Amino acid sequence: MWERILKKVQVTTNMLQTKNLDLSACAASLKSLCTYLELRVLGEWDAVRAEAEALAESSLADAYFKLDIAHNLYRYAANRIDTGIAAADREDRFRRGIFEPVVRTCIQQAKLRFQGANETVQLFRCLLPEFLKKSDTGTLRQAAAELQVKYRRDLQENFAEELVSLYDDHGDRIHEMKSPKEILEMLVKDGATGEYPTVVAALLVFCTLPVTVASAERSFSKLKILKTYLRSTIGQQRLSHLAFLSIENAHCKSVDISLIIKLFANGKAGKGPTSRSYRFSQ
Repeated sequence: MWERILKKVQVTTNMLQTKNLDLSACAASLKSLCTYLELRVLGEWDAVRAEAEALAESSLADAYFKLDIAHNLYRYAANRIDTGIAAADREDRFRRGIFEPVVRTCIQQAKLRFQGANETVQLFRCLLPEFLKKSDTGTLRQAAAELQVKYRRDLQENFAEELVSLYDDHGDRIHEMKSPKEILEMLVKDGATGEYPTVVAALLVFCTLPVTVASAERSFSKLKILKTYLRSTIGQQRLSHLAFLSIENAHCKSVDISLIIKLFANGKAGKGPTSRSYRFSQ
């Protein structure tokens, strides 16, 4: 009976745990999940039942409705089912007493998470390419002003003017983009971050807002790999550096190793910058 729900929830969960997901995609995914559960699960009971019966038949499983859920894991729910209830009544009781309450709980929890993500996306809506395409200058200035007031410590008062100027200069390219991250990558690639510093700051804030705790959990999982028996006496600073290299391994592989060796050798020989002043960008 739960096959439809679990499939959709698994797709949404996997998407929310992707590394480069931003809040706009998160809000859209949660909204899609809520709509699916309301229309395709609660609204199509007959189709859900038919799919469940076909799945039970193919897997040789029981096709009757269990009316009780075991509170003790060591006891079987089937032992407490009243076998005297008619099939039609059993189906109706299962739908009203178990299936619909569980689905409504899922919808309520998904909406709760969607509400928080959607509020943040609405605040940063002036950075979304879709909003930039369909908004006039006045609407864009108003949305930018709301964001600037909220983040007054990070965004200067000329944020709205910079954003309008950015759209006037690069509107044709922004029309082909789908996320604020692509706008940020365009500015970095063109070397135009100095022309729109406040817009870049706003884009960085939006792109670094955590969608889930999956990235933090991945960081903690690296400690088990690094903090081995042979490294039991490792210092905190070296452990932090090794964890950083392990987490950002994709970026570290792109670094020119010969340059690092040269800087290290010159620093040790007293001919160049010390180890505290290494800059990979040199």
